[in-house]
Amino acid sequence: MKISARKDLTPTERKEEEALFKEMKEKHEQSRAAGDDIAKWVRKNSKVVNVGKYPPQHPSSSEDNQNLNQLLRTVTEAKPQHLLVLGDFNFLEIDWEKKLRIKQSKHKPPCQQVSHDWEKELRIKQSKHKPPC
Repeated sequence: MKISARKDLTPTERKEEEALFKEMKEKHEQSRAAGDDIAKWVRKNSKVVNVGKYPPQHPSSSEDNQNLNQLLRTVTEAKPQHLLVLGDFNFLEIDWEKKLRIKQSKHKPPCQQVSHDWEKELRIKQSKHKPPC
């Protein structure tokens, strides 16, 4: 398997390509050993970008949300400069017309607890502009 089809690489660039391939292969093998064959490592502008996919069960459970939160804690411990989380999250606590939070009881449904945990524990700001449906 080759990372690049370019034939005009300098010896230094070729060594970097080979080292990157080896690193990506090792990371992929580690993730597969842990039962996760969905994670990918992608090269973009000479940087390695980690791309992961977390497939929660539907309907989501508290355990799914705890696993997702743990994954995000692990990612944020690496202190990335930029972190973008995309997904189909049902944040029922949002009044979309007023763009305000609706005060909820202490016992939040799992999807609402995720929203709360991300803001409180992980300091991940959410950008919600309209409902998903």
